Amino acid sequence: MAAHSSCDHPHDAAGTTAKAGGSSPVLRLVAGLGLLTVVPFLAGRLLYNPAVDGSTRLWTCPLLEATGVPCPACGATRSFVYFAQGDARFLDYNWMWLLIWGGLVAVLLLLLIHRLRERGRRSEALLGTNSLLGRAGSAAAAALRGRTWLAVALPFSLLIPAWLVALANVDAISAGIR
Repeated sequence: MAAHSSCDHPHDAAGTTAKAGGSSPVLRLVAGLGLLTVVPFLAGRLLYNPAVDGSTRLWTCPLLEATGVPCPACGATRSFVYFAQGDARFLDYNWMWLLIWGGLVAVLLLLLIHRLRERGRRSEALLGTNSLLGRAGSAAAAALRGRTWLAVALPFSLLIPAWLVALANVDAISAGIR
């Protein structure tokens, strides 16, 4: 039987054994953070059309067209486009999605920092019960257990702030799609 040495298996930056052909959790977090950070700005740059008064019209919201009431996502694309251009008109549209996007970037950044701090220590998987995300996920699962109505209502309640911003900016949003 061959002796097991510490050089038999490749290790990732966090000190955990990497699977052959797989990537480390740190690299996946960095890639996810990079994509989440860059893609909205890249899309904003590509969708900006200065020939049409610097505005964009990609599609029409069916709810807004049918009822005159915006959906929670109405104005989000234009808000990202103007934000990416450094144009303050992003405040005339659904800027709440910029806050949601910033929150997602912050969560990924915190997970990355947490993972990097584990470096050099014996660590459990990112979703393990003793990790940052594992503890929060376990607490959330315990709170939702047996409360199906809450599991269904929670995502909708998280959309309420975005819907309120869309309702507040319905005139600018409607003017931009007609």
